[in-house]
Amino acid sequence: MDSKKKNLTVCILFGLLLAVAFLACLFLPKEATSDSERRKLAAMPAFTLDTVLSGRFMSGFETYTQDHFPFRDQFRTLKALSATGLFHRQDNNGIYVSDGFAAAVEYPLNESSLDRAAGRFQYLYDKYLNGSNRVFLSVIPDKNCFLARESGHLSMDYAQLESLMAQKVGFADYISISDLLERDDYYRTDTHWRQERITDVAERLAQAMGGTLTQNYEESVLERDFYGVYCGQSPSPWPPSPSTISSTMPSGTARCMITRTTEPERCTTWSVPWERTPMKSSSPVLCL
Repeated sequence: MDSKKKNLTVCILFGLLLAVAFLACLFLPKEATSDSERRKLAAMPAFTLDTVLSGRFMSGFETYTQDHFPFRDQFRTLKALSATGLFHRQDNNGIYVSDGFAAAVEYPLNESSLDRAAGRFQYLYDKYLNGSNRVFLSVIPDKNCFLARESGHLSMDYAQLESLMAQKVGFADYISISDLLERDDYYRTDTHWRQERITDVAERLAQAMGGTLTQNYEESVLERDFYGVYCGQSPSPWPPSPSTISSTMPSGTARCMITRTTEPERCTTWSVPWERTPMKSSSPVLCL
């Protein structure tokens, strides 16, 4: 095949690729949300003279096409595979897996964020409370705090974070719980801690606030594998093993009902300790 025919073949194949991608973007069904990323996908921007002249249409359309590109989740998995396997990056989208646990890199310490949080707490205290009210503050360290050092990742100084927050929120009594927590107290693929593992934390919080806890608990186990938020945010082809969700509730709570009455004409009731909310997702929603 001579050079002219070869170049023509390449141009035709490239044109066909563009045409197929364009038609797929145009006619394939569009999802409103991404279950794996747990977020809303961009909607098609309004096509008006004002949005075109201001540039908002093109910027919005660019985001829309990125969110609705055909086989987007498969390409995200390919990107994760190439980033970690081919280029030997330690994380993908700021999320890494170490010893079967997925965690996000939380670094560096953002003191301006602490200032904003403390400012909002102070606003609520000044508006709704006074000196006769006892207020308590406790910082829950992220799972990265217990994984970063051994896995070679960066982590903020949580001792400094606790000290700064205790100083900035001076009206609150600080309750430290970091010494009671460890890696296994968190779900493998999620940010949250495991309820059945933190009874010692609950006891310390209750004692510091002048309360007592019942020792009579009933544990309910959800008969379904739990893949947390990190599985979708970092679409690794080799995700950590799923976890099992357990709910620890005081005895007798299972006979209670929770009713939402924010809309008088529509009342929604759940059984305690939980009920799976109907939704198209790989993870259950807990109504506690």
